[in-house]
Amino acid sequence: MLYPYIASYLKSHDPSVTFSEVFNAQAFSLLLENLGVVSAPHLAIHLGVRTTLLIGGLLCAVGYGFCSFVTNAGLLVAIYSIFFGVGSGMITITTFWPAWDHFPNNRGKVTGFIMSGYSLATIVFGLMFTFIVNPKNVVPYRSGNDVNFGEEVNSTVPYGMLAIGFTFAVVTLVAIFMIRPTNVHSQTSMSSPPGKFPLAKVLGSLRFWNLFGVGYTVFFFWYFFAGVYKSYGLKTIGDDHFLSYIGSVSGICAGIGRIFWPWFLDIFKFRAVLTVTMTIQGMLCLSLHFISGSKLLYGLAVPAIFFCTSAQYPSLAVETGKIYTVFSSQVWPLVFFGVTLASATAILLKYVAEIIGYLYIFVLAAFVIGISILLLWILNDEPVV
Repeated sequence: MLYPYIASYLKSHDPSVTFSEVFNAQAFSLLLENLGVVSAPHLAIHLGVRTTLLIGGLLCAVGYGFCSFVTNAGLLVAIYSIFFGVGSGMITITTFWPAWDHFPNNRGKVTGFIMSGYSLATIVFGLMFTFIVNPKNVVPYRSGNDVNFGEEVNSTVPYGMLAIGFTFAVVTLVAIFMIRPTNVHSQTSMSSPPGKFPLAKVLGSLRFWNLFGVGYTVFFFWYFFAGVYKSYGLKTIGDDHFLSYIGSVSGICAGIGRIFWPWFLDIFKFRAVLTVTMTIQGMLCLSLHFISGSKLLYGLAVPAIFFCTSAQYPSLAVETGKIYTVFSSQVWPLVFFGVTLASATAILLKYVAEIIGYLYIFVLAAFVIGISILLLWILNDEPVV
């Protein structure tokens, strides 16, 4: 929900800035998130889980603080991508391990509860930023393929970023004091696995590339839509506060979904769960172009998509753990790179959508969703011995 405001703010300093340039921050941050995902296991073993989470959280907070002083689009994208990307990567993977150690037989459920916190963050930070930056619900005006809010809104954007950075730091400090590592459980999630990690064997197996392909295809549509749903809606609906409320409702739905869907991961195979969610996504994806002018229909479709996509990340993380067991912390960064590539693809999709239209991108995304379902059903999910 932040990108349209930041793009408008940067455009007030440099009229040549486009929304697509600012949107790159999301994709590049997810690319650099791999550094956090890869480094987190080593840091957690040597420094501990809480110290690793503290580093990750403070990186995110400092990144927002630095961005509040930047008026150059390229520099802002670089700072955000490095600080928030690496920091969030460290946080995401590290939060799972203590919970998995406490509840080794209910990884699906606890992963869902943890991931629901990410959805809550989008609600809190999204609404906070919106009401700091645009409390009067100023209607943006069209400028080519972008939207601009005017000086009244643009002048408050730095304060919004500072507020998010400060809040992130406070929440991080409170959270790490609430985590209590266990000394009585096996700690299989954080301990070093026996033997050398068979990297060549993993990369040489069809099963890994099948799982990698699942990661890429299930997130192909999501990363594109998550970055443009508000700016796309502003072009057809034009009500900033309404779309912010929809974003908040969507965050709530994603939080519920991250509890609801993983509950089934402890009962059914993950391919069955994701087949249901991806089928619904595919149908909604094909309908977006035709309903985007209706507040009611678009307001129902966006939360429904968020609800369905909330199953993807925990499902992929839990499945990687089930297949690769003691080596899951080493394999997960490799699988996650497929997810990251989906984010990088979103940059290209945004540029192409502005040239040929969003309808064609939605049709392409629906086709890729179909491929994801096929990959789900040919994956051998028996544990690697």
